[in-house]
Amino acid sequence: MAEVIVVVGVVGGAGASTLAALLARRRALTAGRRRGEPAGRGRGGPGGARLGGTRDDGVVLVDLDPGSGGIEVLLGIEERPGARWAALREVRGTLTEDDLAGVLPRWEGVEVLSGDRRRGAPWGDPASAGREGGSTAVAGDGLVAVWSALCAGSGTVVVDLPGHRLPAAAPLLAPGLAAADRAQVVLLTGQDVLGVAAGLALRPGLEALGGASRAGAVDDGARPVRASDPALPGTLVLRRRPGARVAPLEAAEVLGVRLAGLLPTDRSLPRATDRGLGPVVPGRGRLAAAVARLERRLASA
Repeated sequence: MAEVIVVVGVVGGAGASTLAALLARRRALTAGRRRGEPAGRGRGGPGGARLGGTRDDGVVLVDLDPGSGGIEVLLGIEERPGARWAALREVRGTLTEDDLAGVLPRWEGVEVLSGDRRRGAPWGDPASAGREGGSTAVAGDGLVAVWSALCAGSGTVVVDLPGHRLPAAAPLLAPGLAAADRAQVVLLTGQDVLGVAAGLALRPGLEALGGASRAGAVDDGARPVRASDPALPGTLVLRRRPGARVAPLEAAEVLGVRLAGLLPTDRSLPRATDRGLGPVVPGRGRLAAAVARLERRLASA
């Protein structure tokens, strides 16, 4: 079963999509080292869709941000072949992870399931998604089928999910989260009072996400896990703010999650993104070190 890491952008502009991409890339590098592969390649080469085979300990980055224009644009892979959410909107029934092998485009050894610049967000109004001339956002059934297949497989699934989508996300993501080997949430917010307040406002959504994923699951074969059980394990990452007066440990205590650390700003990121390289950062820079620490912490949780 897969490990699922849901990166939730509590406030806009904190860099949740970038963090999700860097975290997925770091996990792919870690898996590649275990297999003895060159850095940055992963199975299937540096870019494009795979030619076939199966998914084993690979990494998939899933874009669930309907307002981003597609995480593929951030990564610079919008011209690469492979399926986007819009192409999967008619999927029905049960899929396996092998059904998706060779289907998705790749970036830095990571398979990417993204929204499409021209054809809308990865999810939307299911009522209009199936009508001729209606929304091209993926309908609920298609999202659940693909999502459940990824979570029931192996490897790691990293999700970019905006905080305002949490209430709607719970029933759609619950089947996949229940099937996953384990699931964790990374909350990214600003190191300021507004960032902490926004995190508190998301608490009901996090509890709904965790409770929905646990409903009907079995804990150690002894009893059903109730929907009223605690939210998914949460880890807090604060976007560093110059002159911030909010103490990181106090913010974590208020939000009821463990603190992973601060996310620094890397001024090279905008240039790399504008050149179509995606959020590639120097391996020994502060941002790369922060992402590496977060990845290790999540792996050992």
